[in-house]
Amino acid sequence: KRRRTLYKPLTGYATRGYPQLDYIRSVGVSGVEPTENAVLFPSSGQFVMRSGFGPPEEFEAQTHIIFDVGQYRTNHSHYDALMMHLHAGGLTVLPDSGLYSYEEGADHDYFYGTSAHNTVVVDGLDQAEGTAHPGETIQQDGWIYQSGFHNLYDGVVHRRAVLMLDRELVLVVDELDSADPHTYTQTWHLFPTASEVQGDATMVTVVDEDGSDMMRIHQSSHDLPEFEILYGQEDPVQGWYSDAYEEKVANYAIEYTLDEAHSHFATLFATGAWSQEEAHVELDENGTTVTVQLALDSVQYAVTIQDMAGSQEQVTVAIQ
Repeated sequence: KRRRTLYKPLTGYATRGYPQLDYIRSVGVSGVEPTENAVLFPSSGQFVMRSGFGPPEEFEAQTHIIFDVGQYRTNHSHYDALMMHLHAGGLTVLPDSGLYSYEEGADHDYFYGTSAHNTVVVDGLDQAEGTAHPGETIQQDGWIYQSGFHNLYDGVVHRRAVLMLDRELVLVVDELDSADPHTYTQTWHLFPTASEVQGDATMVTVVDEDGSDMMRIHQSSHDLPEFEILYGQEDPVQGWYSDAYEEKVANYAIEYTLDEAHSHFATLFATGAWSQEEAHVELDENGTTVTVQLALDSVQYAVTIQDMAGSQEQVTVAIQ
């Protein structure tokens, strides 16, 4: 049986002299396996991390994250600073909602807007046009970390850290800081073939079209947020996905909301074998230091982030 390849327009001629690109194009059939699993592209502001590339038979099962820590570039850009896409187990489990249309209207505004992306919405509004800034890129044995921040809401600083702890275990920590109270809504869009989403503010189970648990989402109980599961909502528009121009389908979106001046979300995404384990997430703050304790059935992690996305940023990960 012939193995399918990715990026069909990239022919063998186009990848000549680039053996690592050829490996990706061919899904490991030819070329040389890349050795770099994390890279920040400074011009676009896109940070990419992977759990690995090979062996070839596991290429598509590797976890792949895209994290936007760059600038709003043109009027084709969306209001999506600090958004994250997550691909795991052969499926993009946290996708972008898509383009939909260039024509003006409520759907255009939704798909371009902040609430259609995997980031934090402040006061129900879109981000301003502007720049997100990357923090530190840190890669140690077994884990990869990237942070970033923006101040695209008046009077609010949003800092986000993304940490791949294991091939199918990803932690996201959000810090929202303001002198005044605001409504912070951490928003996640799920893959359109999800057949069932159930749970509460601390744990959500996402079931795929085959009836299997595809992912569990665990939220910190430090500051328990309001929680909502949305699907194809019209007013306000939420829970829609588009992969073809001016075509859309309803899909699940989940929202965690806090009304405070200064607050955090600590969110653990568990796929694969990790989705079968119970987990408890606890966050503590001491000045500029945030510590997240993760207690799963088979392992415990202690993650300490000092000065997130700041000039003195440091990260430690301890397995207990």
